[in-house]
Amino acid sequence: MDEWSKAIWIFVELMIASLILVNVVILVRMAGEAGRAQQREIDAVAITKEFRTYFRYEENDKIYPQDIISIIFETRGYPEVWVDTTIGDEDGFNYKWNTSLPSNDTKWDLTNISENILPYKSRYKSTVVKNINGDINRIEFRRIAYGK
Repeated sequence: MDEWSKAIWIFVELMIASLILVNVVILVRMAGEAGRAQQREIDAVAITKEFRTYFRYEENDKIYPQDIISIIFETRGYPEVWVDTTIGDEDGFNYKWNTSLPSNDTKWDLTNISENILPYKSRYKSTVVKNINGDINRIEFRRIAYGK
């Protein structure tokens, strides 16, 4: 008789252990799903922020020097900012801001940019250049005319 009671207790202990194991597995899966949901929300916020930041530069021909200065200092070289300061269709981007540009370069000097590089009465057309994955590589600005 003693053997039967031991067998029953072993069976009960195995059932309790399996119940605990099943609960642990369920909790781990729930935590994983919660983490994935939170990551989806973070990704959505990042996509919205990127859209708000760069959408106005999609084929816009009403860009002024202050807009270019804003995006230069907001991106700090990534994505790259290329500026063509000569009027015309020629793509001679004579100013490029990217991450390889040293931080002490005069191109990062706000006064130098606003006084020497980008004339305050000029107007630019912008283009956002993306790679095959849809990531933004650079923003190009071509000078098109003088402002009024």
